[in-house]
Amino acid sequence: MDTPSPSLWRSARVKLRAVSLSTKLSFAIASVLFLGLLGIGGLAYYREREQAEQKELRDLRFLSERVASQIDAYLATNHGVVRHLALARDVKEYLGGGFSDPSASESFNRWLKSHVQGASDLSAVFVVSLKGDIIASSDRSFIGHNIAFRNYVQEALRGRPSTSDWIIGSVTRTPRVFSACPAYLDTQIAGVVVTEVTVDSIAQAIGSLKGAGRHAYLANEKGIVLVHSDPRLNYHSIAPLSPETQRELREGRQFLGREIPQLAISQNVVEAYRETLATGEALTMLYNFEEAQKWAVLQPVKRQRWVMGVSVPQSVVEAPARRALQVLLLESLLIGAFVFVAAWLIIRRLLLPIQKLSEAMARFAAGEGTARSPVHSEDEIGRLSGEFNTMAGMIHEQHLRLNELLEERTRNLTQSRAEVRSLRGMIPICSYCKNIRDDRGAWQQLEYYIRERSEAEFSHGICPQCMKKHFPDHIC
Repeated sequence: MDTPSPSLWRSARVKLRAVSLSTKLSFAIASVLFLGLLGIGGLAYYREREQAEQKELRDLRFLSERVASQIDAYLATNHGVVRHLALARDVKEYLGGGFSDPSASESFNRWLKSHVQGASDLSAVFVVSLKGDIIASSDRSFIGHNIAFRNYVQEALRGRPSTSDWIIGSVTRTPRVFSACPAYLDTQIAGVVVTEVTVDSIAQAIGSLKGAGRHAYLANEKGIVLVHSDPRLNYHSIAPLSPETQRELREGRQFLGREIPQLAISQNVVEAYRETLATGEALTMLYNFEEAQKWAVLQPVKRQRWVMGVSVPQSVVEAPARRALQVLLLESLLIGAFVFVAAWLIIRRLLLPIQKLSEAMARFAAGEGTARSPVHSEDEIGRLSGEFNTMAGMIHEQHLRLNELLEERTRNLTQSRAEVRSLRGMIPICSYCKNIRDDRGAWQQLEYYIRERSEAEFSHGICPQCMKKHFPDHIC
């Protein structure tokens, strides 16, 4: 296998450096653009989140105010019904002595029942004696029960019309709201008229707010959740119930002895709840419940010491902003990738002349005198390539001339050396001793003269003639 030449390796390294540079520049441009879009997206996210929070809080305030007004209207309607009945002539006649006549009592009970049949939310109407006994009712199963322990009865017997808190009825075993109004004979209280209304409309109004992550609830003055859009949280307390409150609940049998567990909710809810009851003004708050952060609006019910709350998780409020941010991030990634590819192609195109110039310079430096850079434009890089080609041509020509001159001088020197090492012309030599006269006029032995002026060496011996002449005795 052939080994790549050094010039080929240098060319490959130049190309790799060009690719690396274009990649780095493209990545830098795409990164700057991506970070810019990310910064814009971050600002847009916070602005979108803030706007989403404001919109959601406006919606919560509107919804809570609307439902609280519905509850107020519901309570006001039922309170108006009981006041109207307490002033009715039939009630006065019954309390004036009609209850002692069985036929009159039967007729009066039917009259009460007719009022219940004509109202959708009214479940019962009954008359309570001064001792707290139910002496007449639209529902005969109520007659005979004593409800003197109920606060609304006690208030009415003192001459103060009232509407009860949320109460689980001792007969129906279902939640009800009772309105009581004293009935007078002349100027004396002769009894109490009580209306019992269902809370279905209130529960439906609370439940209607459920959805899109929202929840709604209604709590009484003691902080007990009367109804929640999540039924699991019904009859839980927002704050710990004091011993006095627990005793009052037991004696009043408001929830018929039901256990009231406490919710694991942040303390600021309790403080906001108490402030809403104290001021009668709606409050907006951020709190923690079940390891989730939530926004809530607390809205007071004006005709009863109740507070209605509407909440929504912070995650639900932020969801549109998060989705917008995710879309922006995806778009930024796509734009960044497109810009990276486009910048890489453009930079590669811009760097290609430089790469060609660099390759030509590398080849020229490696000894390839004919290496030239192609010129495709008249810009700075094109002019630089042209100047390099001119410079390379001049250097190459000078190099060729120098090589020719060097070769010529080498030939001359070789020839001169050869001439010096050869013996030419007339050499003066002695006819007798054979010594030779040199250029300075000195006489030198023949072998010394020749050794100094040639590459010959001498080895001394005796020829046969001289042997006979000088050593005749040694001839065998």
